[in-house]
Amino acid sequence: AVVSTQSGHYGRDLRVVHKNLLQAASSLGSAMETLSIPYQDLSLAKEMETLIDLFDENAEPQLLDISYLKIIKRLWADEGVEECYDRRREYQLLDSAKYFLDQISEIEKSNFRVELQDILRTRVRTTGIIEEVFNVDRINLRIIDVGGQRRERRKWIHSFEGVTSVIFLASLSEYDMYLQECKTKNRTEESLQLFQTILNYPWFKNSSLILFLNKKDLFAEKIPRSPAVMATL
Repeated sequence: AVVSTQSGHYGRDLRVVHKNLLQAASSLGSAMETLSIPYQDLSLAKEMETLIDLFDENAEPQLLDISYLKIIKRLWADEGVEECYDRRREYQLLDSAKYFLDQISEIEKSNFRVELQDILRTRVRTTGIIEEVFNVDRINLRIIDVGGQRRERRKWIHSFEGVTSVIFLASLSEYDMYLQECKTKNRTEESLQLFQTILNYPWFKNSSLILFLNKKDLFAEKIPRSPAVMATL
């Protein structure tokens, strides 16, 4: 999603941080059950049911009650959850989960302030088409951000005739992960196939295509313990 770093968005940014924390905790709690990993703190099992029920991906971000933040803090300190996190390629988990969970002691404080790095690591799912205009060296850049999920593509795939450039972002760290929509489809293979499809669209015949391979830091962290297998079209 396009990220706004303008001032005046603090309240919204903090709510998004809280929603990302809740999403990460919900994903971990669900995976603990799916992977049959026991909690070291057995009381967490019941409390996690509440957090899982609380999370709604389509709901507007809201601030979490301090009691929920305390549960998330205990969750992240649990040895069973540590094992679950190490197996994160087997389920869907936000890339920024560890970043925010590691900060839970700070985030739960009433005087916590959202910084630029926090904003850059938040995730807000793009639905439909979002347009932003930036002025760089007195040149107006019109950026159109679109959802990459399969169900979102039909909304935008015919909307870009005449664009100057196409920026295609692909994550280096998703080589061992699978789509949320299709548990058997490798994410890197899906990205390669979509990129090839875009290359062949007549609407982009005269457009510049720019490929960004991002999340290099997560890739470097992951590759020693999860060897890459070359994806093929």
